[in-house]
Parts: sequence; C-alpha cells; structure tokens
Amino acid sequence: MATGRFHRGRDRYPENETWPALYTGLAEHIALGEVLRHTRHLPDLAWKRISHLQIDLQAVLDGTMLVSRDGSGDPTLDDLCDPMDYALTHEIAKEARARGAEALHIPTCTRFSGNNLIVFPDLLKPDSSILVFGTEDPDLYIDWDALRSTT
Repeated sequence: MATGRFHRGRDRYPENETWPALYTGLAEHIALGEVLRHTRHLPDLAWKRISHLQIDLQAVLDGTMLVSRDGSGDPTLDDLCDPMDYALTHEIAKEARARGAEALHIPTCTRFSGNNLIVFPDLLKPDSSILVFGTEDPDLYIDWDALRSTT
C-alpha cells in the first residue's frame, strides 16, 4: 500500500505506523477528478473502474471545517492539498482515528464543488457497512500514437 494524503503506507513508514484508507468522492465528477489528479501516465486511465458504494457509518469526523476561507490562520485548501507534503493531513487523519472516527469528511482538492469521504476500514464499527452496488469501466484513454501508426 502506497502512502496517500490521509493514510500512511509501508512504502514510507514502518508497519506499526501505517493504516489503510478508502478514498471516495461524494459525487462522480469528484471521484473522476481525483483519479485524473493522481494519474501520472495517461495510459493508466485505460484501467480505471468507478465503483458505486453504499456506505453506512456511525462515526464520521467533519474535516470540511478545518479549511480556512477567512484568513483566520487555519489550514487552507492549498495546505491540505500539497501533493508533496502529507505531514498535516497525516496528523489530521491520525487525530481522527484516535477519536474513533470511521471516516473523515474532507474537501476535494479538485476545486470542484463537493467533498470526499476518507474511510478507515480497519475502524468500522459492527453496525457500519460498505456495499458495492455497481461498477463502471469508463473508456478514458485513446492511444492516439497507436491509431496513427495503423493509418
């Protein structure tokens, strides 16, 4: 598991300092935007799947209030979305986990209107659930170089 904004993976941390996270967009355009933001090589888009989930949780921490929009000195969206520095977001996730949160409701870094839900599957309570009720395999990549070479 590779390290992400709200979780620590074994690629950078010892196993006892890692935790899993399921990153979800609360709307399809947000999920797709997050996929695009994190795609390093366009051909990788050919293998992406969008899953539609029904998530029922008991304890969600609202992290949308963490972002300053009034210059109060609280973290800004830019602070939370720094693609190279996860120190702040790891601390937020660590604190959420320490408080018993199953998930963290946070702003999307896409700048789309809407939010993400970061679920900590290892902390799900007995009455909580995540169900997949559908998937889609969108056609997101055209290999133009391959098409040109056949004409």
